[in-house]
Amino acid sequence: MIVSTLFVVSQLLGGSQQMDNQQAFNMTKFALQYMQKDCMKVNSLVCSIHLDKIESASKQVVSGTIYNIVGNSNLGVLEMQLWYQPFVKTLSVHKLRIRDNDILTSPVYLKDTLLDAFDISG
Repeated sequence: MIVSTLFVVSQLLGGSQQMDNQQAFNMTKFALQYMQKDCMKVNSLVCSIHLDKIESASKQVVSGTIYNIVGNSNLGVLEMQLWYQPFVKTLSVHKLRIRDNDILTSPVYLKDTLLDAFDISG
């Protein structure tokens, strides 16, 4: 009983857990579309990324939730790290890599009314 309780607590307080690939696909696509609105501000390469499929995805509860997502795109393997903070309605992209090349030089904050319509919970 103690072991199972500790496992549940670790999952709630910082433990990493797998997440649904469809949810990860939706989140990654949402973040890419947001950045593609002004891709020259982020990196011109962002405009040419088209997400095909998610290979793996995990989430970790911290001060909000960190999502680590690996997928396939038209440019190769895509790695993205998102951080969602519901209390300030902010979704931020902290890592975006294509074929082991960093695309971002600093985090991109997606604080927008669009987040209200997008279901990130789950």
